[in-house]
Amino acid sequence: MKKLCLVFAIFAALLTACNLPVVSKAAQPDLAQTITAQALTIQKGNAQAGQTSAAPAAIQPTATLTLTQQAATGSNNTVSATPTLTLTPTLTLTPAPSQTGTLGVVMVSVTTDTNCRSGPGPVYPPTGVLLVGQSAVVTAKNTPSNYWIIKNAQNPGSTCWLWGQYAVISGDPSKLPEAAIPPTPTPTITPTMTPTVTPTRYPPAAPVNLDQSNTCIKNANPAVDNYYTINGFIVWGSTANNVRGFNIYVHYDSDPTQDNLLSSVGPEVTGVAYSIHVPKTIPHFELKVEAFNRVGTSARVALDVPLPSCPP
Repeated sequence: MKKLCLVFAIFAALLTACNLPVVSKAAQPDLAQTITAQALTIQKGNAQAGQTSAAPAAIQPTATLTLTQQAATGSNNTVSATPTLTLTPTLTLTPAPSQTGTLGVVMVSVTTDTNCRSGPGPVYPPTGVLLVGQSAVVTAKNTPSNYWIIKNAQNPGSTCWLWGQYAVISGDPSKLPEAAIPPTPTPTITPTMTPTVTPTRYPPAAPVNLDQSNTCIKNANPAVDNYYTINGFIVWGSTANNVRGFNIYVHYDSDPTQDNLLSSVGPEVTGVAYSIHVPKTIPHFELKVEAFNRVGTSARVALDVPLPSCPP
């Protein structure tokens, strides 16, 4: 009896196994082709957005299999299961590499060596210079004065004003800020020392344009009968402005080493009368005039006077 029950149970199990649903796998899409197409689509979108230097995005697909069980139909109680494959791609964007260089920086060079000043114009002192072949970064501009504000290579950390007459700009300066003109520097006044002038003292210039007139008188005194008495008047001129007076002398050929002083007059006098005794044996005599001041005397200027016709 037990053996019969065991055989029956095995037979029932076999019948049940024959009625199990057969799961058919739905057609699965080609995953490789799908991923490649999606990557190309993303790369094309990035190119249109200007991301030419970015690497294509990496897509990691995730497959999910879902079995949908339908209710039993018919008398044979057949259960059908429809698998659904869902691909969920994971998009990983690789950032574009950073660009090198001076993109967006405005540079300037010059065609002639140009001073760089503390402001626009020669009233501002130079603080640097930009030479031909050098370049500098432009930080601002002042359009009305035609000046560019650049980084000062001679004084790092500071800026200076470069005249645009010889400037060559590289880049787009339209977005540079307009700089305000700094106040005009106050010139440094160095006091001028006025030296104390000590006048130079020197002797006066010699008299000029000597002239004279005279008359001869016979002596009534027999003691001086060997002499003529000459009465005359001598005049002169002067160009000196430092004269204190004039000395008038007479010189005889009989005493060539000595001048005899006839008179001394003040600086305003330019003529004087004289009276002298001249030996009858000499043919002429000399009248001499010199100027003097506290420093010294001028040269003596001589006037040769021949003896006049005197009565016998």
